[in-house]
Amino acid sequence: MPPSLGNLSHLTYLFLFQNQLTGPIPPSFGNLRSLTDLSLYKNQFTGPIPPSLGNLTSLTALRLFDNPFSGSVPTEISNLTHLERLFLGNNYFSGHLPHIGQLSQLQELDLSSNNLQGNIPSSLGSLSRLYNLSLQNNRLSGWVPGEIGKLSNLEILDLSRNKLSGLIPQQLGDCSQLRYLSMSENYLNGSIPFQIGNLIGLQITLDLSCNFL
Repeated sequence: MPPSLGNLSHLTYLFLFQNQLTGPIPPSFGNLRSLTDLSLYKNQFTGPIPPSLGNLTSLTALRLFDNPFSGSVPTEISNLTHLERLFLGNNYFSGHLPHIGQLSQLQELDLSSNNLQGNIPSSLGSLSRLYNLSLQNNRLSGWVPGEIGKLSNLEILDLSRNKLSGLIPQQLGDCSQLRYLSMSENYLNGSIPFQIGNLIGLQITLDLSCNFL
């Protein structure tokens, strides 16, 4: 992809999705400071996300899913304070989940089907507008943080196919808007908290299979 695209400093939308584009994202894309939507999904892009994308502080949507990107998710992502949708699923990202608790406008977060590991940060509980949290099919471990129960707008929570352990937090019963809840194929133990019965909006899926409950 030509680095000269980074000269288009007044560009608002850059849609290159569903092609056969290869190679890394040029660092010059960090010059596109007027960009609100960067959609590069379903290509063959490789390499890490350049930290320069943290300069795109007008972004509301970053869609990089279905590529063979690798490396860690750069900490500069936390600079994108207007971001509403972050889709990085189905890549080869590794390392820990990014610290994005300050992205107060975030509504959808999909980091599924990568090689992410470590704990789920409790700071996710501060993303009060979040309605889709998809972290399935990674290598996440540790306990499910009870702070997720603060996400009063959450409709989709998928933590399946990880290495999560410990108890199912009773605070999940406070997520009154949940329609889909899957925590299958982990190492969760103990009993199913009775507060799950408060989730009367669950109408699609409740999947707690393949654990140690």
